[in-house]
Amino acid sequence: MNDVQRKPSVLHPKRLSLAVTSRLSSLFEKTEPKFPSPPSRSPTAHQKLTKPPRTSSGPLTLQEDFDSTVPAEPPTEPYLIKENDYPNLRALRTDQDIGDGLWLCSHCRHENILRHYKGAFPFKHLRCNRCNHILCPDCHTSAILSAIPYGLIHARRTLTGRQVRYCHVCPTCGLSYRAEQEGTTLDFYGTICVNCSATSWGDWPRYHIGNHEPYRRDPDAVFTQLVDQRAADAARLAFQWVIANAGTRPRSRLSCTAEDAADGEGGMQSRDSEESGGREPLTWSPC
Repeated sequence: MNDVQRKPSVLHPKRLSLAVTSRLSSLFEKTEPKFPSPPSRSPTAHQKLTKPPRTSSGPLTLQEDFDSTVPAEPPTEPYLIKENDYPNLRALRTDQDIGDGLWLCSHCRHENILRHYKGAFPFKHLRCNRCNHILCPDCHTSAILSAIPYGLIHARRTLTGRQVRYCHVCPTCGLSYRAEQEGTTLDFYGTICVNCSATSWGDWPRYHIGNHEPYRRDPDAVFTQLVDQRAADAARLAFQWVIANAGTRPRSRLSCTAEDAADGEGGMQSRDSEESGGREPLTWSPC
């Protein structure tokens, strides 16, 4: 007789425990709020840091001001290009290529381009691109940058919304700083260079930021004028040196005075008499 296979009872303890546990779990899942699980962070994953966008209302930091390259001068007007002797050739050159001005290095005579920017550093670093010489009053510049004496501390009041058109240059690193103005008084004192930590006690070279239109009209003509001006200044300096050392420098062999001329005539007469044996020289007379 085959054995009767007995089926487990419904009221088995294991079945009752499983049923009660599943019911309680489903009840808790419905009543408790669900919170999103935090994302897993891998110890080797690199988090990319993004800089929050800066609002335009806040002031610029020194680094942002230095990195800023917003031109301070307006674009070249079309009538300036037409006033050039060769307007078609001038139109091929952009404002970025030409710049706002020019300065010739007094050390190596290299031609450097000046660009005027907005902010506290109007011309950034003014160092020669060839010899690394810092701009000094002996260098020749166009109208955009003109040296001014140290005694000049008063200037016309700057209009609202416009920047001061005066600056001074650190003689140690060549970084340019825009001057501060209170009313009609210019302030060149107390500036601490952010690049080399040098302090200005009013002894840094000062400059006036002038007009850029003559250079934008014809850069080649301005370059020629600067070369002529440099030659004239060199000749004037040499003449002043000659006048200042006229009494101390040795006399040139080519110089001749009235006494030297008289001595020369007497020497020639004595030499002629010696050659003729003390006799009067023969004179020729027509028949």
